[in-house]
Amino acid sequence: MLKKLLEKQNLRLIVELFFLFLFGFLAFQDRIQLWLVFLVLGIILALGWGRFFCGWLCPMATVFRGINWLYKKLSIKRFRGSALLRKPWIRWLAFLVLLGIMIISRQTGREINLVLYIFALGIFLTLLFQESFWHRYLCPFGVPLSFTGGRTRNYLLVDEENCTNCGLCDRVCPGEAISHTEEGKRKIIKKECLVCMNCLPICPVKAIDWN
Repeated sequence: MLKKLLEKQNLRLIVELFFLFLFGFLAFQDRIQLWLVFLVLGIILALGWGRFFCGWLCPMATVFRGINWLYKKLSIKRFRGSALLRKPWIRWLAFLVLLGIMIISRQTGREINLVLYIFALGIFLTLLFQESFWHRYLCPFGVPLSFTGGRTRNYLLVDEENCTNCGLCDRVCPGEAISHTEEGKRKIIKKECLVCMNCLPICPVKAIDWN
């Protein structure tokens, strides 16, 4: 079982690095808008496999992993983010602003590399704040992804009977996608789960698996 989990993590790293390279190549070729094709596919396919785009393909998430590793080595702490900015409507506001800029850009004929700007903003904020602050509350792409991801047929599920409420899955979840049940057990929020699988190998009783 452990070997299979490690193989999945290695596969994820390979896929992440490939799409990070692809993102950089498109940016270098000044064709970054083509990245929106992968984003749209990720939104559609999230109906079947959840937000795997966020956990496996998104270049920001890949860079975030590098930042997390470095900060952990250097014992650098980051801010959690103010309560005001940790409201659900903040992400909706960011999404509406993004749509507004795209509409204005199309009407005026002026191209704006929104993808690059959002990428740079996400990296900058994650240098200061915890990774979950971006994933859960600020990323404008999280709005459509959480909508389709919340309706996925395949998702990670916590077996509440075996859950010991140790909280280890909470600590490694980059999207704050794990909540508490009335019985004090853990529960994964489908629409917020990034399908990164960080919680799978960390669970000491193997209470987390695909539904």
